[in-house]
Amino acid sequence: EVSGATSLSQIQNDFNSALKDDTVSSILFDIDSPGGEASGIEEFAEQIYNARGKKPMVSYVGNMACSAAYWIASATDKIISGKTATLGSIGCVAMIKDTEERDAKEGIKNIKFISSNSPNKRPDVNTDEGKSLVQEQIDAIGDIFIETMARNRTTEERSLSFKDIVNDFNKGGVLIG
Repeated sequence: EVSGATSLSQIQNDFNSALKDDTVSSILFDIDSPGGEASGIEEFAEQIYNARGKKPMVSYVGNMACSAAYWIASATDKIISGKTATLGSIGCVAMIKDTEERDAKEGIKNIKFISSNSPNKRPDVNTDEGKSLVQEQIDAIGDIFIETMARNRTTEERSLSFKDIVNDFNKGGVLIG
């Protein structure tokens, strides 16, 4: 929001107001975003999906609706896109910054203590086991994303499965309008 974007909480407030306002006959989401944090997106998209049938809801994408932004768009009744719009990027990414080498050069030593009964609380991503634990978490969120896309984009004309989303929606890549 501080850099000119619209915050998720503002979109939720506007959406709820539009749903309750009897003078609003339909809702248009004008989406232009590469996505971002997944925090709260699933819940908001679910709120939109559950409001289907109350008022017509359409997402318009003139430029970009990727990742978390596409998750929101997918929940509306219909998506309309410009011919050159970029849509998709269905999947999840996690990045862990490893500053140990830099810190060591600067004389900084990080010492971690993790409770014995919770060794997976902070997996060591420098080990195969630690990488595997993080990958499992990312895959679990990614699976939820893909399962939700299959449900959200299923229409009377075409039923979509998890496999369809993976194969037909460019395996996490993007598609053009």
